[in-house]
Amino acid sequence: MVEKRLNVKIPKGIEPGKSIRLKDKGEPGLNGGPPGDLLLKIELDAHSKYELKGKDVYMDLPVTPWEAALGAKVNVETPAGSVGLNIPKNMQNGKKMRLTGKGLPAADGAGDLYTVIKIVNPPDNSKAEKQWQELAKQFDFNPRV
Repeated sequence: MVEKRLNVKIPKGIEPGKSIRLKDKGEPGLNGGPPGDLLLKIELDAHSKYELKGKDVYMDLPVTPWEAALGAKVNVETPAGSVGLNIPKNMQNGKKMRLTGKGLPAADGAGDLYTVIKIVNPPDNSKAEKQWQELAKQFDFNPRV
């Protein structure tokens, strides 16, 4: 077997599990026959921030409790760059928001990027804790009822 280096153009938006066929770049055929085709199977390494599902990309979006309650405009780092996203007020943990066309690029149109809201509480702070207690007194609300 002879080792060769090949330059291969990866098609835009090719999905994991698909193959690229390189005609006549495989091993020589039996008894002097023509070389076969080389098949390259596409695999993607896992990313710490993004999860790919088909052409759609999913990511967790951490927001503060006040951003979720009051609404906010936050910057979201997408694979293609930063975009502004309007978080509507009363946003719930685990809800998805879609950024159309910001997923995996493909010849037949890009997928979507889904941000999954993750409400993150601030670190312990005794001064702020008193403000939280005052705020809690203003609501007649129990989420477990």
